[in-house]
Amino acid sequence: VSYGAGIRARYLQSLECNALLVKNNSSYYGGGLSMEYLDRVIIRKSRIQDNTARDGGGIALWPSSTKLFIENSIISGNSAYENDGGGMRLENPDTTMIINSTIAYNTVPPGRYGAGIDFNTQWDDHILIMNSIITGNKRNGEEVSTQLDHVNGYFSSFHSIYGSDWDSFTPYSTSNDLIYPTGVNPFVDHENNNFELRNVSSAIGSGTSVGFFGPQLIFAPNQDIFGMERPTPSNSEPDIGAI
Repeated sequence: VSYGAGIRARYLQSLECNALLVKNNSSYYGGGLSMEYLDRVIIRKSRIQDNTARDGGGIALWPSSTKLFIENSIISGNSAYENDGGGMRLENPDTTMIINSTIAYNTVPPGRYGAGIDFNTQWDDHILIMNSIITGNKRNGEEVSTQLDHVNGYFSSFHSIYGSDWDSFTPYSTSNDLIYPTGVNPFVDHENNNFELRNVSSAIGSGTSVGFFGPQLIFAPNQDIFGMERPTPSNSEPDIGAI
């Protein structure tokens, strides 16, 4: 399969994915999902896991797809075997929003880019990452790798955890992020795909219920990936990540 062994979508106004498990697929572009010429893509409460591709191990979003929204989802264990984007490879969507999601332990080959996400955004594109965990993504052979690459435009990050320093870029706006330059593992057992938070994790209660993205108010979801109510207890701040 050349494109999207799990799901391939082309020439659509909108694609919405809810409660999907896309696992153990292999293709040339976008092992789990390959999306081309879509006006809007929404991914909620889904797991994109253990897929492989030359480009975009988990997800590949190709040019002329303009808006990407990911919420309460886990993208883990995917690999790009030749080029870039272990978790995701995006080609200049004008708006990307990643809310309460976990992007972890994806890989790219030595010398390649975007172990977690390879954005390839332009100077006038907009990116928001809020209440999310991006950690453990690596170039093969490295102990710690940059989690995000080719980030241009207006990148805003709030109340999120990163398992490396920014390195190749400076966020346009950042607030209450937790940066671990030598990596961090906040999960119960990621090797067995358990991305619940450990009791001592700094992600617990460190999220925010609402954030700004330009003039727009963005609200954190009131449930996690499994449909459990959040925040717990009520009137507290939500945890970071998909669970």
